[in-house]
Amino acid sequence: MFKKIKEWFKPDCYKIDKDGNVILCISGKCLGTIKSEYFPGMSATFVDKTSFVVVGDQTIFFSRGRRVRANCGVDGYKVGIVKKALYSSPNTTVTICYTLGDLTSNLSDVKCSIKVSR
Repeated sequence: MFKKIKEWFKPDCYKIDKDGNVILCISGKCLGTIKSEYFPGMSATFVDKTSFVVVGDQTIFFSRGRRVRANCGVDGYKVGIVKKALYSSPNTTVTICYTLGDLTSNLSDVKCSIKVSR
């Protein structure tokens, strides 16, 4: 279900149920529950070893302090913390810090954590 909608995916809100699962809503309608520590992934474009670009205003997902899991293909997964995310139409540029491995030009998609790291 989520793979099909990720191109336009931008919920109005999300709620945490009693079991810690995330319930996503768009226009007041429940889309379903995510049983993962990460939101569904989205395509990303490599900028440099600590930055990437995603299409649209994705600042709601990439807020300061969220963990990011980046799929760098043959170079493996890289993990970091969002330092900042700036939207300038039509894209959001995300900068991460405290990374476990630098991002590479093989970056294909990213996921951000549901919970903010403290």
